[in-house]
Amino acid sequence: VQWMEERLKASDIQLSDSELRLFRRCQNLQTVLQEKDELIATLEQQLEEQ
Repeated sequence: VQWMEERLKASDIQLSDSELRLFRRCQNLQTVLQEKDELIATLEQQLEEQ
């Protein structure tokens, strides 16, 4: 993902449709993972409070 972000920022390089779909899918997965981690942290905190 980092490589694709750098490639996008680099210059006028055009990504193919499949590369763009892959990049967006990776971004979506990163978002979902972040949300999962936040949910786990919240649940762990609630469990400790019980």
